[in-house]
Amino acid sequence: MGTAPTETKMPRISAVIPTYNRGHLISRAINSVIAQTCPPNEIIVVDDGSKDNTRAAIAEFGDRVRYIYQDNAGSAVARHTGFVAAQSEWVALLDSDDIWNSDHLERISEAIIATGGRANYYFADLQRDKRANYKTQWQTTGFSIHEPYEMFEQGSNFLLNGIRPTMLQATVFKRSAYLAVGGFMEKLRFHDDSHMFIKLGLRDPICAVSGGGAIMMDDDQAKNRLSHNYNATKQGHLMKVSMFNDLLDFFDEQLTPEERSIISYRLSNSYLVIAKASWRGRDYFESIRNFALSIVENPRPLLGSIGRKVQI
Repeated sequence: MGTAPTETKMPRISAVIPTYNRGHLISRAINSVIAQTCPPNEIIVVDDGSKDNTRAAIAEFGDRVRYIYQDNAGSAVARHTGFVAAQSEWVALLDSDDIWNSDHLERISEAIIATGGRANYYFADLQRDKRANYKTQWQTTGFSIHEPYEMFEQGSNFLLNGIRPTMLQATVFKRSAYLAVGGFMEKLRFHDDSHMFIKLGLRDPICAVSGGGAIMMDDDQAKNRLSHNYNATKQGHLMKVSMFNDLLDFFDEQLTPEERSIISYRLSNSYLVIAKASWRGRDYFESIRNFALSIVENPRPLLGSIGRKVQI
């Protein structure tokens, strides 16, 4: 670990924590931010319509935490509220049931300084919980670097993979770059993170920073997750359709044939999943419409599905 950045060189960072009914856990997350060896310039908690004691738990921190309450609108809107409210050039996200390693912002700050802040975002590794056999996010995805940090002029080699090495809890974003692409899509109560990572990193510089940035805890109930109710198969793929269509429109002619093929295949597969779910739900018109959209977009997912059934 190098020498901590001096105060005059320290990049200004706002910590943003979106939360929903996490009064029993929010203090732990906030304390992990306060305990940073290079603390952020401000801590913002966006309460997405909690009905528990979240407000009271945050009030105990006094003016060390800026509290923003909004009606329940989902993770994308809550995070965007934090970005808009932030007064720093960089924004670090943390989920309210997770924690940061104490040197997270210090290592990120060193990388920002060393690279002149060229990247749209700087991402560290994330220690996963028992659901992934305690593997880190980078280990799960097969991603690694061999220096304290590594700059990628674009992230096309790994951002379009099914599982990516980037996680919001371990990432610090350049606020101006985030706002320039319009922020998180409001309708995405799931996959809003994938959408933003691709949008900001597919064609622009991003930087990986060695070491663990955050620890994903596993001691909260799923019902308190902002994206919980939208993680069902059909709902999740409806949001994937919105995400992939937006990416195709956003990048348009910038996409290579291989990148366009990957997005097209995944979009077609989502149409196919929606079609099958709609058929099981006896919404036959919706099912036929999505089967048609799948075939028009890319026939390979449907042909593959038919081929697997024939083999059986």
